[in-house]
Amino acid sequence: MITGDTPVDERTAIVEAFQAGELRGVAGTIQAMGVGITLTRSHTVLFVDLDWTPALNSQMEDRVCRIGQTRGVHIVRLECNHPLDQRVNTLLLAKQALIEASVDETIGADHTIETPNGVELHVRTDRATFAAGPAHAMQVDVVSAHPPSRYRAQTSREKWAWQGLCTLVDCDADRATAPNGMGFSRLDSALGHSLHKQHEAQGGLTVGQWKLVASIVSRYPRQVGRYE
Repeated sequence: MITGDTPVDERTAIVEAFQAGELRGVAGTIQAMGVGITLTRSHTVLFVDLDWTPALNSQMEDRVCRIGQTRGVHIVRLECNHPLDQRVNTLLLAKQALIEASVDETIGADHTIETPNGVELHVRTDRATFAAGPAHAMQVDVVSAHPPSRYRAQTSREKWAWQGLCTLVDCDADRATAPNGMGFSRLDSALGHSLHKQHEAQGGLTVGQWKLVASIVSRYPRQVGRYE
C-alpha cells in the first residue's frame, strides 16, 4: 500500500517489487499514486473512490498507461447504488466535459458551453498567453442563465458521438447490471440513457450535452470506434 505517509524509499521499493512481478497489485490513495510512479506491469486500474478533481483521477490512470505499457488498459470505477454517489459521479463527468470544452478544444478561439445547471458560459482563450497556464489564458463570462436551444447533431464529431451513443444504448438493455463487455459501464449507464432519451423527447441536445455525449462515447473505442 502507498499513501502520503509512505516514505520515498519504501514507495520506490514497492513499485520495483510490483514491476518485477513480486506483488499481485498495489493499493493506494489517488494523490499518492498519481505522481512519480510507473506501474506498466498492470493493465487494470480499480477506483474504489474518486477524487473531486478530474485531473488527479486521470494522473492516477496514467501511471499504468506510461511508456512501456504493451497491453490495453482496463479502468474500473466503482459506484455505490445510492443517489448521492451517482450524483457525485455525474458531476465529475460534467466537470471533465467542461474542462475539455473550455481548455483542450478551444485554445485560440471563442466557445460557448453549458454547465450542468443550465448556465451558458462564453469561454475565450488566448494562445499567446496559454503557455503561462490555463488560468492566465482563459476568460469566462456568464452569457445567460437560461439553457441554450437544443439541436440535433450537426458537426462530424456530434454525428459520430450520436451514432456511438445509439450503439451503446442498443447494447445496454440490461442497464449495465451484468459485466458482459457490451454497452455502457455501470458509471455511464444512467447518464448515457438519460441523454439519449432527452434527445428523442426534446428534439436534440444542448451544446454542453453534446460535449458530454462525445466525452462518454470516446471511452468505448472497442465498441464504437474512435473519432477521426
